[in-house]
Amino acid sequence: TGQRYVLGGLVAAKDFATTAKTLVTPIEYQYGMAALLPKIGHPVRTQAEPGDYSAICMVYSDEGDDWCFHGTITARHEGRLYLMGHEVDFDEKRSLGFGETDLPVFLAPVADILQSQESPSKLAGPRMAAVGSAVVHGPFGFVVDEGREARTIPVTLTIDGVFPQPVTSTYHMAYHKFAPAALSQLIFPIIANLPGDYEGSHAEVTVRVRKPQGVVHYTDSFETAAPALESLLKRLIEQEKKELDVDSVQITFTPVKKLNYWQPLKFVIDRGTGTLTVFARRARDNEIQQMTEAVDPRPLAPFRQKKVLFVETKKRRDLDWWDGATLQDFILQRIPVRESFALLAQMEERESLYLVYGELDQELKTTGAAGRVQHLPKISILIRPVFKGVHFFLPKDDNGVRHAVRFENE
Repeated sequence: TGQRYVLGGLVAAKDFATTAKTLVTPIEYQYGMAALLPKIGHPVRTQAEPGDYSAICMVYSDEGDDWCFHGTITARHEGRLYLMGHEVDFDEKRSLGFGETDLPVFLAPVADILQSQESPSKLAGPRMAAVGSAVVHGPFGFVVDEGREARTIPVTLTIDGVFPQPVTSTYHMAYHKFAPAALSQLIFPIIANLPGDYEGSHAEVTVRVRKPQGVVHYTDSFETAAPALESLLKRLIEQEKKELDVDSVQITFTPVKKLNYWQPLKFVIDRGTGTLTVFARRARDNEIQQMTEAVDPRPLAPFRQKKVLFVETKKRRDLDWWDGATLQDFILQRIPVRESFALLAQMEERESLYLVYGELDQELKTTGAAGRVQHLPKISILIRPVFKGVHFFLPKDDNGVRHAVRFENE
């Protein structure tokens, strides 16, 4: 039965407009897809009816700022609703893909109809009552479990330092690989249109995950923190799939009047005093300054600090200086998030500098069917200088890629 519907659906999807006879009609194909899904018990009938307009949301907010697809409910059959009658793309470059999904669905009013020579388009108003969860997307639209609540990730955005009191917005993001991009598309215009004249920004981001258990917290400029958050959430959703359970995502944005970016040029460690001196060039005017901070070689005890600086930096050769943002991106590219939580937990300051030991060129080998042991790149953070509020960035190569700076014993 499943093969019949898949084959019929492919034929219909490819040439339905011009082929007089297909193996199954579009709605029969959708019925067949739904028949392969597990039953949800006793579905709860809602007020939705065929012909109603609906919103299928990647992200929706308590304030009504939503990122949703919109389409017409075409049928109700055996406790499920069917939407649209055609496939949906996330954007011009990315297809939503066929298969199981879990997207919240709401009723939506038709605010207006935009006339067109090709086909008229409906303009949706604010979403209304919840309908259920879109559990499948196929070539002929969505299959919806009526009355079922889709799983979502709670996200709070707090804007501080702009209005007399902090302002907080709450979003609900679906467990879909494109939902983090939709969240970014909602948040960036809000930040860009805030009143006031500011040169930079400061962001605090905390992601708390119940399963697999872990917490990621970092600070950075908002322009860098937001894409990093999008990348982290996308990787979590793709890697953990249905096992993922995110407790919360908290974002705090604060504008700053002035923000300097520094490119480190030279590092000098004083093993006697346990300090690091960095000579860095300011991006906006090329001014060179000297900065000195006490270093913190964690998780080693403070009484071993001088010994570590003297022994470890002499003994180890695979040592590199990284800025936090580049290091975090590198770790997420090489190591699954589940295995990288311990490292990410040590990187609260994405704008700081880190002295890192690691076999960074080792290829990641995943566990195969034969039960091979998984080999991950060995990376450990040896020294964590603070330099709070100082935004460091490593130089780029000709391809625009930032690389770590090799440690030299000086």
